[in-house]
Amino acid sequence: MIPFGVFVQVADEIEGPVHLRELALIPVKTSADVVQVGDNITVVVNEIDRERCRLSISRRKNLIRRRVTPCVPATVPLPECS
Repeated sequence: MIPFGVFVQVADEIEGPVHLRELALIPVKTSADVVQVGDNITVVVNEIDRERCRLSISRRKNLIRRRVTPCVPATVPLPECS
C-alpha cells in the first residue's frame, strides 16, 4: 500500500499502481478502506505506455463493467521491461 493507492501484480513480475480514485465506486480516504495487503482483486488495464514501461490500472472500471455485463478476462500482451 502507498499513500495514493495500492500496487497490484497483474502478471509474473509485472506490477502497477492503482490510484485511490480507481479503487472503488465511491470516494475513499485510504486504500485500507477497500483492500488489505494480500487481497486478490480484479482490475482493468486501461493503458499500456510501452515507452515509459508503465500501466494505467483501475479496479473501479471493473466494478462498473460487472454492473453492466459479466466480466470476461482478456489476454493483453504486457510490455517487457528491463
